[in-house]
Amino acid sequence: MIRAANVLGTTISWPGPNKEMRIIDSHVTPLGNQRAEITGKMENLAGHVQAYPVIQVTLSNVYGAPVAHLQFKPGEYLAASENPASGFLPHKPVPFIIKSPQLITAAGYQVTLLSQP
Repeated sequence: MIRAANVLGTTISWPGPNKEMRIIDSHVTPLGNQRAEITGKMENLAGHVQAYPVIQVTLSNVYGAPVAHLQFKPGEYLAASENPASGFLPHKPVPFIIKSPQLITAAGYQVTLLSQP
């Protein structure tokens, strides 16, 4: 039904909540000028297609206290070759890259996958 809607030029959200997803690996790379980039891969373990999650990045200071919570939608972190409307296929690692002026270098990072309703 969702694919048929896409063919007709309209969108229908994948049903939620998302479950059984994980980050396989992630890396933080300082870019200079107080900016950073996060790359990694995530995987859908559910056995069926789901909506891509929202990725939340929590930045923390040297004491471990959170200083910022940033959220990124699929269109912001997926490669141009990945279509968020096609759904998050099971058991196929999908790369992500997060670049943003808000993503500053910090003492600590936590990357979390959030379910889309």
